[in-house]
Amino acid sequence: MRSETKICQNCKQDFTIEPKEVFACIECKRNYKIVPNELIFYRKMQIPIPKRCFYCRHTARVARRNPFKLWHRKCMCDPTSQSYDGQSKINHFHGAGKCKVEFETSYSPERPETVYCEKCYQQEVY
Repeated sequence: MRSETKICQNCKQDFTIEPKEVFACIECKRNYKIVPNELIFYRKMQIPIPKRCFYCRHTARVARRNPFKLWHRKCMCDPTSQSYDGQSKINHFHGAGKCKVEFETSYSPERPETVYCEKCYQQEVY
């Protein structure tokens, strides 16, 4: 097969469609193809061609998701610290005391993220 040049319907620029190529996954060594439309998408979005096959990319994507489990947590709003914009947190609905709201979250207690109840989060962000 040979490459062909076409004009993009959206941006009206020329682009080249390369023939189907067979690549080897860097993890499992499985062969996979990049079809012309996929190649057009990667070039249009300026994304590098993947070095892993669909199955390895899917496995990595699933591994990054939060688990399907909920932990009982308390709001970690600390009224003695300042907001990200440098203002005091005394204007929160719970005043100068610690927030006592409890809720369920997919963030386990061992994780480093600070977890807020909805009201404290809204006052922190807005």
